[in-house]
Amino acid sequence: SPLGEIWEYWPQMTEFMISIGVWGIGLLVYTLAIKIVIPIETGEMRVFGASSGSLNEPELRQDGPKSEKSATDAVSVVSVDELPRIS
Repeated sequence: SPLGEIWEYWPQMTEFMISIGVWGIGLLVYTLAIKIVIPIETGEMRVFGASSGSLNEPELRQDGPKSEKSATDAVSVVSVDELPRIS
């Protein structure tokens, strides 16, 4: 206050519940982001149809000589239903 008085303040139940909701939504968004980022960073999630190595490196085949693979050979168009589910 302008006179230098100190007022004790305790939040009402409505304010408390709103702050808990904001924290809850934030933690939910953080959790979902981590569930997506960790498999990408560890290499568990890859482009559908891509090999584990670099797309421009030659690949050794059991049945024949080396073949060059371009980036467009490894990319496929898939529908949302064909994507693996993150659990």
